[in-house]
Amino acid sequence: MMCLASCVKLQPGPVTFPVTKERVLRASCDSPYYCAQEIEDRDSCDRAVTLAEKASTSVIAINERGSYSPVFFTFSDKCKREPIRQRMPGVNCPDNEGPIAEKFTDCFVKQAKDILKKVKSPPQGKKYHLLVFIHGGLNTEQPRLERAFVDANRILRDASVADKAMGRLKNSELFYPLFITWPSGGIQSYIDQR
Repeated sequence: MMCLASCVKLQPGPVTFPVTKERVLRASCDSPYYCAQEIEDRDSCDRAVTLAEKASTSVIAINERGSYSPVFFTFSDKCKREPIRQRMPGVNCPDNEGPIAEKFTDCFVKQAKDILKKVKSPPQGKKYHLLVFIHGGLNTEQPRLERAFVDANRILRDASVADKAMGRLKNSELFYPLFITWPSGGIQSYIDQR
């Protein structure tokens, strides 16, 4: 029998996303699937932190029950860096009184305001257009977060990535990506239909 009770989180909570050297490399390349360049270990940690900071305001993770799940971008032990954490009660968001779901909702509102602040503060002389990406089905947790991490950083780094998909923008216009991820793996989708 499948693990029906243990497959579903009943309470909201964080999602951990390890920012590995391979993920940093993919997010730094022109193609997310093939990259000929290498990253020196000494540069890898700094680049991982920079990419995680950018992705932290471009990804919203939703859990099985539709609640906000903050993403914790973690780094290898060699980096000796603290994780980049999206807003979470008791960590970097006020831990107000009330049910846990309300606390996470309050933190989600603060996270959404952080994203809005980024969208409203493009580089000098530029204008952002919000590009919302909601993935399709049969995506498990780590692959959906990896795609959001890689693609968000590619779009923020190189506006031509989004131009190819969306048509031509004026030189003063850029896309700001927002990836909304949710559990849609095969087992989870089956459980949700029951």
